[in-house]
Amino acid sequence: MQQKLALIACLFWVPYGAAQIGQPTFCGNESSEGFHRIEVNGAVREFILHVPDIEPSDSGFPLLINFHGFGDCAKDYAEVIGEFYGLNSLASEAGFIVAYPQAMVREKGSPYWEPGDIGPNIEINDVMFTRRLVSDVGNKIPVDFGKTFALGYSNGGMMAYDLACNAADLFDSVAIMSGVKLDGDCDDSVATSILHFHGSYDDVIPLDGSGDFPSVYDGINFWVEQNRIPESTGIVSSLNGGDVMREQYLGGMESTEVSLYVINSEFGKPAGHSWFSAEIEGQTPSQIIWSFFSAGGSDSDGDGLNNKVDNCPEIANADQADNDSDGEGDVCDSDDDNDGTNDDNDAFPFDDTESLDTDGDGIGNNEDYDDDADGILDSFDDAPLVVNAIVVDSDSDGVIDSVDAYPNDPTKQYSGSGDLDGDGYSNDEEVDYCSNPFDKISQPELGGLSLPLIQVITEQ
Repeated sequence: MQQKLALIACLFWVPYGAAQIGQPTFCGNESSEGFHRIEVNGAVREFILHVPDIEPSDSGFPLLINFHGFGDCAKDYAEVIGEFYGLNSLASEAGFIVAYPQAMVREKGSPYWEPGDIGPNIEINDVMFTRRLVSDVGNKIPVDFGKTFALGYSNGGMMAYDLACNAADLFDSVAIMSGVKLDGDCDDSVATSILHFHGSYDDVIPLDGSGDFPSVYDGINFWVEQNRIPESTGIVSSLNGGDVMREQYLGGMESTEVSLYVINSEFGKPAGHSWFSAEIEGQTPSQIIWSFFSAGGSDSDGDGLNNKVDNCPEIANADQADNDSDGEGDVCDSDDDNDGTNDDNDAFPFDDTESLDTDGDGIGNNEDYDDDADGILDSFDDAPLVVNAIVVDSDSDGVIDSVDAYPNDPTKQYSGSGDLDGDGYSNDEEVDYCSNPFDKISQPELGGLSLPLIQVITEQ
């Protein structure tokens, strides 16, 4: 099925002319469950509809229109994308309608979409057909007309891009799978969110463009500028261990955003011209697409970021700080350093190596040599987190008797051959080389001058 999708996508786009338009009777769409036909003044179009077997909300079902690639049939496309890749199951679970419209046979002898709001009727003009399709579905089934979305694969992606411009009143968000934006401008007032998936090894519609198609990046840059998003705000993320790279541009006009997922590898193979299905950080592309659409372009917390890209959509956080890179913003993440200790109980909520500071001295227990500040080093303390020492310093030398090898001699505090701080250097070595025998971090710098030698040099 994947191979079939790649084969049917070969397209060299030709603008509308006077060539004859024909019905794709060979597709046999009428044999599909959910087949529908629209007729307007003798012009006929077809589509297949998947409707969830649940009651719609008071506002109706969201509607997703999914355009097939060059040379394809709605029947086959609905079977591959809807059934094999699970878009229909997702729709049934999430509660949205999917329409699979059929393109007309045009001058190249195959069915394909004609971007551009041109032509006098629904057979020739695919934008006009799309508008009529939305209206027709709404007359049959309760549809939430504030939640209508366009999605397309390959040539169908070109159609989705065109609707972002020529039917922005109907679609505030569109998604593209292995397609490209063709040349053409939009009215300055148009603002549409864009989500695009593309294989870095696509040899049908190359990522960097070809003699037949513009660069995918040109289309992304067009929409970044069209949506009034400062290019400098772009965020680049490496996902799936580098198999996927994501570029996001956020905070555009009317809370729009533009996202490009470049798929370098899928299922261990170079990513070419296909409908991608492997999970990206736990979500399939279809799930990412529906999450993108279903957020509805809202900005609940008023921080200038669309809910669908905001890592904390209910609490304002324009900086999107995410200390542990878990996709949940710090302001709403209960464990910012992802160390398993809730921030409320974590003395160091942004340090995954520390969580406790028993004595409140600002040094985490992992680095503190006396966690309970009872004067007994943890290595000598039977209860290092409980203040339990009877602090006695018989010789008043500053070292308590429990760790003083000479508790009655103020000139001596330790056994020279011992290692009080457990750093691998004897107490004598530490003193000779000017390091602290009570501090594990303080260690002799081997090769340095010992105290006796310093004294000799000084006396000379």
